[in-house]
Amino acid sequence: MKNKLLLLSLILLVFSIQAIAQTDNVGIGTTTPDASAALDIVATDKGILIPRVASTGAIASPATGLLVYDGSSSGFKYFDGTNWLGLSTSGIVRDADDDTKIQVEESPDEDIIRFDVAGYEVLRIRRNANDIGFMEWMDPTKNLFIGENTGSLTEINGTDNVGIGKQSLQNNTTGRLNTAIGNYSLQNNISGRNSIAIGHNALHDNQTGVFNTAVGLDALYENVTGSENVGIGMQALRKNLASQNTGIGFQALFNSTGSQNTVIGYKSLLNKTSGNNNVAVGAESGLQDVTGSNNTFLGAHAEPTSSDLNNATAIGYGAQVGCSGCLVLGSSTVNVGIGTPTPNSKLEVIGTVTATAFAGDGSALTNIDNSPTNELITSAILNGNNLEITDAGGTTSVDLSSLNPAETDPQVGTNTTNYLPKWDGSALVQSTSVFEDGSGKVGIGTSTPGSKLEVNGTVTATAFAGDGSALMGIDNSPTNELITSATLNGNNLEITDAGGTKIVNLSSLNPAETDPQVGFNTTNYLPKWDGSQLVKSTSVFEDGSGKVGIGTPSPQSKLHLLDGAFLAQGTMGGTPVSGAGTRLMWIPEKSAFRAGKVENNYWDDNFIGSESFVGGGVNNRATAAHSFIGGGRSNEATGEDSFVGGSWSSRASALRSFVGGGVGNLASAANSFIGGGWANEVAGEGSFIGGGTLNQASGMYSFVGSGTGNLASATNSFIGGGTENDATGQSSFIGGGGFNASPGFHFFTGGGSYIQAASYCEAVFGTFNTSYTPVSATSFNTADRLFVIGNGIDGTSRSNAVTVIKSGNTGIGTDTPKNRLDVEGGTAIGASYSGTTAAPADGAIIQGNVGIGTSTVTNKLDVEGGVAVGASYSGNMAAPTDGAIIQGNVGIGTSTVTNKLDVEGGVAVGASYSGNTAAPSNGAIIQGNVGIGTSTVTNKLDVEGGMAIGASYSGNTAAPSDGAIIQGNVGIGTSTVMNKLDVEGGMAVGASYSGNTAAPANGAIIQGNVGIGTPSPQCQAAPPRWGIVGTRYHGQHPRFRGGNTAHVDSGEKCFSGRGC
Repeated sequence: MKNKLLLLSLILLVFSIQAIAQTDNVGIGTTTPDASAALDIVATDKGILIPRVASTGAIASPATGLLVYDGSSSGFKYFDGTNWLGLSTSGIVRDADDDTKIQVEESPDEDIIRFDVAGYEVLRIRRNANDIGFMEWMDPTKNLFIGENTGSLTEINGTDNVGIGKQSLQNNTTGRLNTAIGNYSLQNNISGRNSIAIGHNALHDNQTGVFNTAVGLDALYENVTGSENVGIGMQALRKNLASQNTGIGFQALFNSTGSQNTVIGYKSLLNKTSGNNNVAVGAESGLQDVTGSNNTFLGAHAEPTSSDLNNATAIGYGAQVGCSGCLVLGSSTVNVGIGTPTPNSKLEVIGTVTATAFAGDGSALTNIDNSPTNELITSAILNGNNLEITDAGGTTSVDLSSLNPAETDPQVGTNTTNYLPKWDGSALVQSTSVFEDGSGKVGIGTSTPGSKLEVNGTVTATAFAGDGSALMGIDNSPTNELITSATLNGNNLEITDAGGTKIVNLSSLNPAETDPQVGFNTTNYLPKWDGSQLVKSTSVFEDGSGKVGIGTPSPQSKLHLLDGAFLAQGTMGGTPVSGAGTRLMWIPEKSAFRAGKVENNYWDDNFIGSESFVGGGVNNRATAAHSFIGGGRSNEATGEDSFVGGSWSSRASALRSFVGGGVGNLASAANSFIGGGWANEVAGEGSFIGGGTLNQASGMYSFVGSGTGNLASATNSFIGGGTENDATGQSSFIGGGGFNASPGFHFFTGGGSYIQAASYCEAVFGTFNTSYTPVSATSFNTADRLFVIGNGIDGTSRSNAVTVIKSGNTGIGTDTPKNRLDVEGGTAIGASYSGTTAAPADGAIIQGNVGIGTSTVTNKLDVEGGVAVGASYSGNMAAPTDGAIIQGNVGIGTSTVTNKLDVEGGVAVGASYSGNTAAPSNGAIIQGNVGIGTSTVTNKLDVEGGMAIGASYSGNTAAPSDGAIIQGNVGIGTSTVMNKLDVEGGMAVGASYSGNTAAPANGAIIQGNVGIGTPSPQCQAAPPRWGIVGTRYHGQHPRFRGGNTAHVDSGEKCFSGRGC
């Protein structure tokens, strides 16, 4: 009877549909479909369910206009005849795969336009709190590139660059902190940093040069490796290849390869090809200089007359200098005035002139011309009292006898042999009384003395020093005038003349010598005054060549101190000398010490810090209090308590800053430290660089151990070493490696190459991990990454081996895990499997028990939460609550996987079961829905393919196509399993049913054969004993008789017997 009623109902339904369809309109829920609609659906509590697919790629030969819901992108798509296109929601323009889009309302009423490219947000446009519009470039590397191919090769650690213009910074890879504005500016830069290029082709060829500034068309165009240059003006320094040059003006220093040249002016030093330390200021100044060094040309067209002069100076418009080491003021028509603004001759001086060390005999100025018509004086000769001056007009004699000069350094006025000069009140003249024969004999009144002193004439002696008495017994009579001898015998003076010998006792004399004589003649010994006379010093010596010894008569240097200490003391007394020189100085006033050589004024008093020290070297400057330089060349300690150990061109410019050595290092922040190396810079307080090359620690308390080109620019950032790593996030860490980046707060990069930690507290290891835009770089967000191991090959083939999200989800082989564990590829776990057996594609083999989301593991697999496995599912689809979606085959407890699921042992899945209830032996209890081989899970168990469970079946026997073989009892939706199969809810099995058709409530639809308790089912259903399905009977003992029975709770269909 029921069958007849069913047949009648179907006939009536067919006729009803046919009647409605005859009007070319179909109505569902209405008998009056709208005439304009082919299908009119009316409902108040239901909608239309469009077909859902895991991916549009699964649809073969789609028809144009076909509409589906794509689970992989969570949106509707339609086929336009060529491509699948997404249906955009309001406020979104997107591409087919939804990874490139423009949004205007990502969150409610945010009023921000967002631009996403390839899955990453790159630009925001919005207004600030003051209604001023602005754009935000959302690049974690802090780069801004605008223009065709601008910055196209920049890698993850090429940070903080600005490129505006076609192909500007096009080839940049790791260079950072560069600014390029203008087409092709810095186009070929690779790793050069801290450079500014403004203008078409500015710094075009630069590759590794640093700290360059180029402003103007073609400025510094051909510079490749030169550093610290400044070129301002069209083609300024265009062909420069060296460093530390400055060129300002059109084609200034156009062609030079020299260093440390300074040029200002139109085409100044245009033709220069080499040479260092030149200065040229003025239009076309120094045009003729090609290879010279140390030259100065000041003024338009000031230049040398040859191309290779050195140390030449020309000052003034058109001034020309023609010899090395020469100075020329002005052109040939220029007069020079000193003390006058209107000179009338080549040199006019108003005021006193002091001239010393003239070349020649210094007797007269030569070539003086005072005649307007005859300008050249050929000679000026003093002839007696006449000055004879000769020029082109003849000789003029000037009588100088009337002059009465107040001479302070008179010249000898005689050249007669043996005659001595005397001062007559105005000049030295020839004495007519006193003579010296050249052998030590002096004559008074005679020019040919025969003894030490011979007097021709009367001698009168009065007021002798001592007791003031006159000599006694001297014969002054005209007839006895000649004293034949005067001898000192002890204290007696014996005087003999023609009248005999007289003795004078001199013991009572106490002479106060004002010009004592040397009392010895021992070589190298110096005299000393003992209180009454000069005696030989026993401590100080002079060897005759300018060497002085203290304690040694044979000094080996200018001052040789032997076997004794040196003491210099006192509190007053400034720097004893200024300017250039080689010196050893102790400055008591400042308690400062200097030793070495200085070529400038760095050791003048105002450049010497109190209690400072320079131990040696050349041009070292310690200007701050307590500053120290051990040695080296051109080092500076300008911060209080700063220290530079030595080497070359290092600077410690801040309080308590330290540079141990190296070349070109700079410690510019308080308490900063550089151990050594080359061109390192610590600019953050308390920052540290151990050594290496071109490293920067600019963040407070930042650290760079060593390496090359590393940057720790944030507070507490750390780089252990390596090459061109960037720790730009606060408290970020990079262990080493190369080209890694940690731009956010508390980031950790363990090492490797080209890896980046982008979010707060993220840790990254390995090489070339994938880039992404985090939700926040400064705070914790569960959507951001926590731990990453990169395994990419290069910058274009980036990938992650492991990705852990802060939510706790873990991805292996996928960057976007949606579940506690997402694995793309096969998994093998256990001593017997791991490293020995290949897991099935996108499947797993696990030897022991597994607990996911639970620490209480009692079964082969305990999962609390959803599970997604497989390339198509992992990271793309959310598994059902406490359920699973698995793309490939799964083996648990067995390494031989032949079915969609092979389990040796019991399985418990779900928060209520996992870790709480023991699954039946070789059976399973699953709380939620399960999908195996399908991602569309609508029933308690959806399986696409065969399934084998149990020690005897799993890995040993192939399940029937789209069927199942289970050795033990199975409970799905219930933890109380009394029968071979207990299911609470509907069940669909088979490719045609699973995920496509809803099973009847508490019923089952099975496409293939089913064997429960037997591995060889021959029929659609072949149970060896009764099974119970439905909420009314599951978990109870069967009470049926009469053979094998399957009972459906609805009571609509029963069968018994052993056949099919």
